[in-house]
Amino acid sequence: MQDKAQENVGNEALVEQLRARVSEIEKTNRHLMELQVHNKHTLHAMDTINRIIAPATDLDEMLDQVLSEFLNIFSCDRAWLLFPCDLDAETWHVPKERTRPQWPGALAEGVEVPMDDFTKSVFTQALASPGIVRFDSRNNPIAEHSEVHVKFHVRSQLVMAIYPKIGKPWLMGIHHCENLQTYTDDDCDLFFALCGRVSDGLSSLLHSREAVKIEKNLNAELEQRVNERTQELTEEIARRKQANKAMFAAIKNAEIANRAKSELMANMSHELRTPLNAIIGFSDSISGEIFGPIGNDKYHEYINDIHNSGQHLLELINDILDVSAIEADALELHEETINLSTVIEASVHLIRPLAEKGQVSVSVAVEPEAPLIYADERRVKQVMINLLSNAIKFSPKGEQVSVNVRLTEEGSLTIAVADTGVGMDEEEVDKALSVFGQVDSGLNRKHEGSGLGLPLTKGLVERHGGTLEVKSKKDHGTLIMVTFPKERVARNMSSES
Repeated sequence: MQDKAQENVGNEALVEQLRARVSEIEKTNRHLMELQVHNKHTLHAMDTINRIIAPATDLDEMLDQVLSEFLNIFSCDRAWLLFPCDLDAETWHVPKERTRPQWPGALAEGVEVPMDDFTKSVFTQALASPGIVRFDSRNNPIAEHSEVHVKFHVRSQLVMAIYPKIGKPWLMGIHHCENLQTYTDDDCDLFFALCGRVSDGLSSLLHSREAVKIEKNLNAELEQRVNERTQELTEEIARRKQANKAMFAAIKNAEIANRAKSELMANMSHELRTPLNAIIGFSDSISGEIFGPIGNDKYHEYINDIHNSGQHLLELINDILDVSAIEADALELHEETINLSTVIEASVHLIRPLAEKGQVSVSVAVEPEAPLIYADERRVKQVMINLLSNAIKFSPKGEQVSVNVRLTEEGSLTIAVADTGVGMDEEEVDKALSVFGQVDSGLNRKHEGSGLGLPLTKGLVERHGGTLEVKSKKDHGTLIMVTFPKERVARNMSSES
């Protein structure tokens, strides 16, 4: 009987353990289901905001759409943006606000409002915090009869300072007006992520606005200078008719410069950035398999090529800024020890579609003893892509472009890119090396380009302390030799150290 009793006690303990285990499993399953629902909600919210921001060209329209979506995403009663978030400012205003119908706008959209103590305290907390400031049932609760509740009908709010790359900080927030809320960590994480994306969108569009403003000022200044110069030339013609030839040359040069500027601005227009940002953003989403697996490894390769090519094209749009930085001696290099063979291989891979389209083959020969070099990998890659693209573009079908890398007797490293294309005479070489200079120019030109490739390439090479030499003969092809000094050759660097 005693053994039977002990057996019953053991069975009861086992049953209790099983019940506890089942309860734990059920709790885990509920948590996993909640997590799955939250992740789906987060991905949908991020995708919605990205679809608004990525193609946006108008700041007001983008902010209207974003704030409207915030009302849905957080089931809040008011979403708003405040500018400037400046503790020293005497006034503030809300450039954008969206509310539920039952809660009319209370923040005086677009109207300057004197700075009060509560607003200043919110500014202070938001600017001092690296993330979100909560006002809810657990953190900084807002009393039902407080001044802010009576004035703005606010019971709970999330607030975060965002920092566009241009101008002062902005303040972004959501209000719950009817009930006192308790914001979860998931709510705060999502709000933080979406505010960061809004900050990126603000930076892009504010930068575009600033660029348009600068462009208008530059055009006005250029127009004024042209008018002034034209008047001077007119007076000079009246005084000295012998200067007709010189005046004609000056006008012609001004027209060429103005046409080159117009062509460049067309290539650099915002119309290029809008679809390119969409390509990069959506290809990144597909590559990350946000909405499910792609299902084929080859598609992974293709989408990565699309994304990488889009990124590189976006970088090339900024060539004009690089030229300006080089001329102002302000271009910074991010130097490291790099494998030149890898850089050349990546460059050839990127321009291969252009070569296949033109039916031009590309061969690469790198001496086995060619060492590593100390340089800016992105800039070296930019140099190679510019040289290869030019060689392919000006080579007839069936021809070959060759790349040869070797060490010289002095210890420097030389990269030679040769083609058997149309070639250039001395005058055309000088023109090709000048900023905005295009050998194949005019309305009927066959080849695309901004006229920045060779001068930018030459500037990047010289920034590394190297040289760029062009040898060309009309109808016999072109040889361009880029030489990096021995001080940048890794083997020489190690021996000197």
